Amino acid sequence: MLYCSNPNCSNPFNPNGNKFCLSCGSQTLSPLFRNRYRVVQLLGGSYRLQLRR
Repeated sequence: MLYCSNPNCSNPFNPNGNKFCLSCGSQTLSPLFRNRYRVVQLLGGSYRLQLRR
């Protein structure tokens, strides 16, 4: 599932494989984590440090 980053988009959810939003035509699509969550920012550390905790 891809998410349109346009704040004015009426239907921001799009199927995988699209290059443009089906609702507004925007090119700013980002993947959703587990088809549900949008990653906004990494909280910190590297992948290796997170495994050691």
